[in-house]
Amino acid sequence: MIPFIRPLFLILGLAGFACANDIRVLEITSDAHSLNATVDFLSDESGNMIVKTQATGSQSFDWLDIPDEAKAARIKVGELATLPFKLEAVGTTLVELGAPTVAQNEKGLSVAVLSRTVKGDIPKGARPDDTGWVYFGRISMPPAGAAGLSLDGQRWDSLYLVLPPKALLYAGNAGTKAAVEGNALGKLLRADFPLILRKLDAQGKLARSKDDPIIRAGQYVILNRFKDPDERGNVYAEVKVAPAPGGN
Repeated sequence: MIPFIRPLFLILGLAGFACANDIRVLEITSDAHSLNATVDFLSDESGNMIVKTQATGSQSFDWLDIPDEAKAARIKVGELATLPFKLEAVGTTLVELGAPTVAQNEKGLSVAVLSRTVKGDIPKGARPDDTGWVYFGRISMPPAGAAGLSLDGQRWDSLYLVLPPKALLYAGNAGTKAAVEGNALGKLLRADFPLILRKLDAQGKLARSKDDPIIRAGQYVILNRFKDPDERGNVYAEVKVAPAPGGN
């Protein structure tokens, strides 16, 4: 995902979740512009046995597949770490990182830690076979007054879907509108950010509703077609939510 807007995430964080039973994803968000965290996936909340360690990207939001053996996790940013927290057995565990604080560890000792809010009870949302329109990304539009320029050669400022397991759509190609859309059309993709699944109204315009489900980060979709960019270069794509092709 490049880049991401914090206020949008706050809206999406209140919305739904659903995916195939074998998907387990950890979503991490922070007020800091650059997260650069390390996640220790743990066998339990004691924090004594690390199953796997993974690094996040440098943006304010990132997501990681949870290893099957992991029952808990600990997030480190710089010299500080959160206390271990429980991971959901199925679906998404959402963690919002906060400021440094003092807490008691498992031995009852006061330690400096990174505060976190863990949300594992996200209501159900988008389900396999749900179809609708999601925000695909934004392209750089030609300068005002430029005539005769094809949009196909314009490059993307942001993209919100990736190739499984988590590969950029412009990796290995020109990164232009035509190349990226050609690489995505008809493919099984994954959401790189929680995305609202919208419908079209009778006039063919995107309709917004408080009941629109959310495709959580890491959920799978098949991309069917694109809408033309609007005047700001925003592009929406029609997708069908798909079950995961297997375990993590």
